[in-house]
Amino acid sequence: MSELELRDISKNYKTVQALKDFSFTFTPGVYGILGPNGAGKSTMMNIITDNLKQSSGTVFFDGRDIRKLKKAYRAHIGYMPQHQGVYGELTLNRFLYYMASLKGMNKKKADRQIAEVLERVNMSDKRGMLMGHLSGGMKQRALIAQALIGDPDLLVLDEPTAGLDPKERIRIRNLISSVARDKIVLISTHVVSDIEFISKEVLFLKEGTLLRSGSVAELCWEMEGRVFELYIAPEEVLAVEERYKCSNMSSEAEGVRIRLISDSAPQGAVSVSPSLEDLYLELFE
Repeated sequence: MSELELRDISKNYKTVQALKDFSFTFTPGVYGILGPNGAGKSTMMNIITDNLKQSSGTVFFDGRDIRKLKKAYRAHIGYMPQHQGVYGELTLNRFLYYMASLKGMNKKKADRQIAEVLERVNMSDKRGMLMGHLSGGMKQRALIAQALIGDPDLLVLDEPTAGLDPKERIRIRNLISSVARDKIVLISTHVVSDIEFISKEVLFLKEGTLLRSGSVAELCWEMEGRVFELYIAPEEVLAVEERYKCSNMSSEAEGVRIRLISDSAPQGAVSVSPSLEDLYLELFE
């Protein structure tokens, strides 16, 4: 069973410290990396994929320093970048063969692998399409397909559902969940719903520091008894927003229904089960 350990990782950019003594050990399963822009998520991903050197600390893969493993370590990684600006003039088929060649694969092995990953992402019938003509969801699936070439032990996915409609987001989430049984899968995102139901553990980063980590159930338990729903008149909304952290609100026949966080129950409020989104609001709002 593969293991990835980050031990006391820090990264400095002149006057900015993007990561501060970050330590964590990953084993097979899906890990959601949550945090706002500037939290250090992309810096951490780039260090893990060996695209960026840390200022201090060590990354270990199966107990060995990745700086000593070098190319042998990178052979274990499948990386999906956040941006879709990829070779629009190539067909999907040619793009995947190009990525296979970069991973040192001969044609016979690439033939088999590409057929397998295209089937896995449900794009076997799109082989001949130009990458530039694919929809946003198809491009994301194509990027996941190239990350899967070589059957890596470690998948690093940077904002895998960015810009997708709800149907495609669900498709991508289910795909990630299906490939994660025997792999370490790291998903960097600021969209809570992307990882809430598929993550083995969730990590909250803020300004380069690990604030919280644990299973969704463990993290939500922290908010138990502090999340409420309240019906109020429309003219009371502003006053409630000024006093409490409010996550959701909707206009209904009885008035405006507001979901809020409070250490004690506001008058007329009903306690509700906390969600990961509530904790996100608590940590980052």
